[in-house]
Amino acid sequence: MYGIKKAAELTGTSPITLRAWENRYDVIKPMRTEGGTRIYSEENIEDLLWVIREKEENKVSIKEAMRLLKEKKADVFSNEPVKKALSVTEADHFHEEIYAMLKKYDTKEATTILEQAIETYDYEDFFHQVYVPMLFHVGKDWENNNLSVAKEHFISHYIQRKIYQYFNELEADTNNPSVLAICPPYEMHHIGLILFSLFLKRRGYPVLFIGENTPKEELEDVLEENQVKLMCLSVTMPAHVNEVEEMIEYIKEHYKKPLEFIIGGNSARFLPSHLIRYQLSGGLKQWTEWLEKSTLKQVE
Repeated sequence: MYGIKKAAELTGTSPITLRAWENRYDVIKPMRTEGGTRIYSEENIEDLLWVIREKEENKVSIKEAMRLLKEKKADVFSNEPVKKALSVTEADHFHEEIYAMLKKYDTKEATTILEQAIETYDYEDFFHQVYVPMLFHVGKDWENNNLSVAKEHFISHYIQRKIYQYFNELEADTNNPSVLAICPPYEMHHIGLILFSLFLKRRGYPVLFIGENTPKEELEDVLEENQVKLMCLSVTMPAHVNEVEEMIEYIKEHYKKPLEFIIGGNSARFLPSHLIRYQLSGGLKQWTEWLEKSTLKQVE
């Protein structure tokens, strides 16, 4: 993972050029930290070098090279190879290996294990079977004083960054219905929401991920500007269920266009009876079954 200065050095460009290419062509999109700093992956660097080689060797413009890269990546995406199923035993093995590395602050080795694993196993399945249980493991170790606050934050943020990285690198079909993913006011936990956003975006749906602690008063403009058809909310704390109810009532009152809702998270089971129809629980299997019957499919 590289900052923009190092990425510019590796590709023989400049930070100004990299920012301009990102904003102008929207093809090579580095991950962002919570503070907005660009972080370039190895794949981002390879893509930049490919564009530069295409320009120099085939005498095409940067615009044309970016278009060709987008087509190339779309072809790869549409023909993803079938990966081997990840067994419980294998998932437990990766869990223990990566957790041990992260407790030593060894992100390099943890990332190497991940990258080697997803050559064989599907990365989405890996996240659900390895990273999600690991987050529970981290929380339990912290509660039992077996893990410091610093290590708990470090490991949790590492896992979230990895999932964000894959989410940000996906390209959706802009002809598909748009989705908004948010947490209600005061809700700060969003790992399930980003996984669901990854699930939808990987299947071609544009997802605007806003995340935690979103004020309801600011949503009307967001919904209008992005022509959102589905609004996904996550609630993990029982105390925040009322915020979900108030948010949905507010949206229904102020936004008159057709809009579907989905509510997930550990505390979705505490929803009032009139909102139960929006609840979606489970994992990839249940999400896939829901998608096949959802309004997203009906309006494509």
